[in-house]
Amino acid sequence: MSIRGKNIHLMECKDVIVMSNNDKTVVIKGLADYIVVDEDNALLIYPKADEQEIKGVIGPAN
Repeated sequence: MSIRGKNIHLMECKDVIVMSNNDKTVVIKGLADYIVVDEDNALLIYPKADEQEIKGVIGPAN
């Protein structure tokens, strides 16, 4: 499990990556094998098994 952010609370989650770069409270329960990225202009919730597809969906990073 990887968490990056101030107000992230996970319950009964397994093998997730959660990132939030704002002060919003993020609460997730029962999620497994997902990537969650919350930014000011976008929210991404994507299966980890398909993470190689993310660049194709959102485009290259700046």
